[in-house]
Amino acid sequence: MRSMTHIGYMITDHGLGHAARACAVMNALSELDSNIRFTLIAKTPAWFLSQSLEFEFVTLPLTCDLGLMQKNAFQEDPKATLDRLNQSDIYSQTHIDHLARVLSSHRFDALVSDISPIAAPIARTLSIPSVLIENFTWDWIYEAYQTKHEEFEQHISYLKELTQQFDRQYQTTPICHVDTGAIAVDPVYRGPRRQPNEVRRELGIAEDDFVVLMSWGGLGHELGWLQNYEHNEVKILVAAGMGASKRGRSVISLGQDMGYYHPDLMAACDGVIAKLGYSTVAEAWSQGRPIAYVGRETFREAPVLERFVCQQLPAVKIEQQSLDHEVLKQTIHKLRSFQPAQRTSVNGADRIAHDMREWLP
Repeated sequence: MRSMTHIGYMITDHGLGHAARACAVMNALSELDSNIRFTLIAKTPAWFLSQSLEFEFVTLPLTCDLGLMQKNAFQEDPKATLDRLNQSDIYSQTHIDHLARVLSSHRFDALVSDISPIAAPIARTLSIPSVLIENFTWDWIYEAYQTKHEEFEQHISYLKELTQQFDRQYQTTPICHVDTGAIAVDPVYRGPRRQPNEVRRELGIAEDDFVVLMSWGGLGHELGWLQNYEHNEVKILVAAGMGASKRGRSVISLGQDMGYYHPDLMAACDGVIAKLGYSTVAEAWSQGRPIAYVGRETFREAPVLERFVCQQLPAVKIEQQSLDHEVLKQTIHKLRSFQPAQRTSVNGADRIAHDMREWLP
């Protein structure tokens, strides 16, 4: 890799998990070579990027992916997704050509994507190498809805063609569909920056309290019933995302205004209750944290994540519909009975960074 390499990094708009993974890779690359410059092509919230990245960067808030429409944190909306695919020009050659013209003035040396497929043809137009980082691709996700919605077929075929144009591909564990031409790596995660005891003290949590991190992947969840929960020896930290910060006797809701870094909360907790998403799973894995998870029965990635946590972590499944004080009490009792998983974790971001540094011209 040449000195002062300028990398364009395209990040899908679908949730914060992809942005978290992208930030982990960029931090690893920057640690290897502080001269690398990054320009992000993303609509990820500025607070999330500023909190996650350890260097100065430029953001271009351009639309680069459509992804998957969702009804709420647990239910996707295939029909709305199909309607958007039929009506939008995001994946069209016209939009690809437009983005290529806009990005040409930035003189990138490479274009990396998580997981927008249009980065590949844009990079070809710009005559620069393209890199895909994924644990699933959209064509693979859409295949699950094809039986009920036949119109997905034309979009699946087209997106597969785009995805196959990438010059380098990394698949991050847990991998949904193995591509034999890709480089497989361990889970990619953002690591903590602060000591767990420091975070606990700042939050007014006793050293011997059992701390549960409750995380719904940045989409939020209706947790009004939780505010009255009380336990003398348990504290629940709710990663509230864009919600307001609140403090009760046993429940602390941490909105983004509080400035707490999710990996620091993961390191400071004793167990996790969460909707399974890539970054939450990877961060829990890195810390060996016991996890109680709410499944997503119709999302194709969900069974892959479930198998991974059940194989790698002390884990118990709970039903979304049954979340109440009694179920919460039983779930926390189960989490307290688990021992943390012991591991010397290897961050897949480091493997990607080292390989990419050697591969890029």
